[in-house]
Amino acid sequence: MSGDYTALTTAWQALPATMTTIQKLSAINNTLVPGPSKDVNRADIKTVLVSNGAYAAMKAYIANPGAGNQQALIACNYLLAIVDYEPGTVGPVLATSDPANLATINALLPGLTADPNTGVTQATINALMALITPLVPWWQMHGFSMPVTVADLAAAGNLF
Repeated sequence: MSGDYTALTTAWQALPATMTTIQKLSAINNTLVPGPSKDVNRADIKTVLVSNGAYAAMKAYIANPGAGNQQALIACNYLLAIVDYEPGTVGPVLATSDPANLATINALLPGLTADPNTGVTQATINALMALITPLVPWWQMHGFSMPVTVADLAAAGNLF
């Protein structure tokens, strides 16, 4: 399977001209990018929240709604509802590979950090997103079956 040579050309041209071919190949082949979204266990989301100290802070935040930011309250309530579900009402897996569900989660993110009192930090958001869209090698995300080679550079238009 050949990869996306247009993406390779764009990535190649973005690298400093002072780099050698080997350095550029190494840079491209060692770059990690967010991969396709995947379904995640609700328990794993809760584990991230607990381990980052956000779970208890979010619970306390929604317990005093009059003092909170409305956007943050909605986001906290929604995310807590996702992880504190009643077994049997929904499954243990959140279908974040579904673009509509992923869009909903992404729409919550600004609200979660709208007020620092929620306890949700950028590190928490990063950890949540790493569950949903784990990092994969650049070459894999762009359709190459293995790391980019000199042959790929030639096929992309002699990028030497």
